[in-house]
Amino acid sequence: MLDISEPNERQYWLWVTRPDYYLDEDGCDREDLDPTLGADSDGWWTCNKATKRGDFVLLWRTSPKKDIRDLIQAESDAYSIADDNDQGWDYGCDYESSHKFEHSLHVKDLRQNAYFDEWGPLRCSFQRSNFKISLEYWNTLNNLLALNNPGYKEFIEKTQRQPIAESIGLEKELEDALVANLGILKRFGYNLELYDDPISNQTGRQFICKGNGGRIDLLCYDRTQNDM
Repeated sequence: MLDISEPNERQYWLWVTRPDYYLDEDGCDREDLDPTLGADSDGWWTCNKATKRGDFVLLWRTSPKKDIRDLIQAESDAYSIADDNDQGWDYGCDYESSHKFEHSLHVKDLRQNAYFDEWGPLRCSFQRSNFKISLEYWNTLNNLLALNNPGYKEFIEKTQRQPIAESIGLEKELEDALVANLGILKRFGYNLELYDDPISNQTGRQFICKGNGGRIDLLCYDRTQNDM
């Protein structure tokens, strides 16, 4: 029985997505949602503004699938994308696909389980883009998924034991080192400086890409090429 009871800076979410976003043009599952294929998502997903890096997400696929098929991890805190789209979305975050369930959890499985009779997402027929999942419901959902997906129990328990702060700290240290030593790239023909946006006052670290969504870890200006 899976029982995660961490004191918890990590949060749990259910993201609701339509076929336009979970299927490719051929009607097959998107490759970047399958971690076993090694595809680089290099993208972002709409999310709740309270989403933090390290949060776990179960992806609910609307009709015709009506199921949970994917486990995702947020790779950044939520950032504003209000100017980037005409869909009414306000926030997005970078993500990484962590696990694809061989046997998904269908809406009929939830409706047949009395524990979910009062669960908000099910009661409102998943008519929102995202829902926060309490730890109790998170554990129950993962126990149901583990029943039909051998190896998942061990995977999620191991993954959740990995500290969030440690991975964030390592990336920050790497960025600090790169920014402090951009000059070493001159020998390779790159004369770089960290970009500074004069309009938004954004620096080139974790630069939010207006118009395209997502973010760039380090955006630099090349003095030699007069380009970024």
